[in-house]
Amino acid sequence: MMNWLENEIKSKRSELDTQEPNLDRMWAGIEPQLTKPVRQLNWQRWLTVAAAACFIFAVGYFMSEKSGSVDVAETEEVMNIADVDPELGREETMLVLEFQERQMKLAEYTLDDEDLNIFFYELSQIDSLDHELRLNIGKVKNQKKLLQALLDNYKKRIRIVDQMIRDIEKKERRENRKKGSYV
Repeated sequence: MMNWLENEIKSKRSELDTQEPNLDRMWAGIEPQLTKPVRQLNWQRWLTVAAAACFIFAVGYFMSEKSGSVDVAETEEVMNIADVDPELGREETMLVLEFQERQMKLAEYTLDDEDLNIFFYELSQIDSLDHELRLNIGKVKNQKKLLQALLDNYKKRIRIVDQMIRDIEKKERRENRKKGSYV
């Protein structure tokens, strides 16, 4: 075998001893390997498939939620934060009291139907998320993160009420300015 290699090198010695390689010969060796078409990923196609899968998953999830929502509420016990972490339970109590104070302040104002609808819609979204999280207390590994998410929901409720109060006060100031400028 060594003799064959030596003979091959001696026969092609003149071709191998050049400063620059023979590009035509190199290309002739590469070109036959290129006959197989290269498949490129079609990202748009994959994104469409992923979007369709997400849509199907979402529809299935919401359909199962609607069909089984009464059963879940009746059979699952909702736990409190204080049941798992007394310190965070105290923080929850403080946030509940703060939220109730803000609600009482909001009750002092006159709200129109559009404001009420937006307010109740946003709160109902947070309430449903809160209920789902509470169903998972004691069932997930990272309890601290779950409990913190519940506390964050209280903070969101407080921010929503504060925003409603600011909007109402702003609207009242505008109306008072209008009345003052025409009188």
